[in-house]
Amino acid sequence: MSSLTRFTKLALEGSTNLNLDRANMLLSTLDGNCDWNRVAPHLSEFIDAYSQREVSSDVIAIRSNDFMRELNGYPTWAVLDAFRWYKSKENKYRHAQPKPGDIAEQCHKATDTLRAASLMIARIETQR
Repeated sequence: MSSLTRFTKLALEGSTNLNLDRANMLLSTLDGNCDWNRVAPHLSEFIDAYSQREVSSDVIAIRSNDFMRELNGYPTWAVLDAFRWYKSKENKYRHAQPKPGDIAEQCHKATDTLRAASLMIARIETQR
C-alpha cells in the first residue's frame, strides 16, 4: 500500500477535523501541474538507467519530451512516485524499458485514489 493510500485511509477512518484538513491539503495538489524543474533530474536518470546502450543527449531529450507530453497535468508527487514504483519490486515489469504510458497509468491510479477520497471527504463534511 502506498503512503498516499495509507494517508487517505487514515484520514477517512479518523474523520477528525485535523485529518480532513490534511486530506484536503493533499487533494488540493491534484489541480497542480508537474514541476518539471524538480522532475527533470529524475527523468533523465530514469531514462538513462533503462537504456540498453549508451544514449546520446539528443535521444534523451526526445524521450524526455515524450514523457513530459504524456505526464503533463499530473502533480509532481504523482510523477515522482510513479518513477519510484516502476523501479520497485511491486512492478513485475521493472526490468523492461518503461514507456511514458506506463508511468502515466501509475500516476492516474494514484490520483484516482485521491479523487475518490475527495468525494468521500465531501460526503463526510456534508453530514456534519
